[in-house]
Amino acid sequence: MLRPLDYILTVIAGAITLASAFFVYGGANSEIKVKINAQEKNESWEFPLRSDETLSAGGPLGETVVEIKNGRTRIISSPCENKICISMGAIDSAGHFVACLPNRVIVTIEGSPAGQKDELDAATW
Repeated sequence: MLRPLDYILTVIAGAITLASAFFVYGGANSEIKVKINAQEKNESWEFPLRSDETLSAGGPLGETVVEIKNGRTRIISSPCENKICISMGAIDSAGHFVACLPNRVIVTIEGSPAGQKDELDAATW
């Protein structure tokens, strides 16, 4: 038979569990940043992945427009001929990148969510 103190201790243990889960997993994307390199002009920008930004990165062919929105980033416009960089779509995980090689613009996501270490995937091996 449970006593009142047993209920109180159960509630306290549950609260501690929820609080520790929040501190470990609740800060996701806090350390993830988007790095944009325009190699032609040696320009580089860094933004948190959670920001809402649209900016132009200059290259030898013209301006490549990069959008960061809703925790994802993508190239939305580029002067390159085949537009492969646009068709690559949005990225949202550390280690992923989108590049407009003819215009020498590279967009990478660096870092890892709070509490997580970078993981190896099958492509690494």
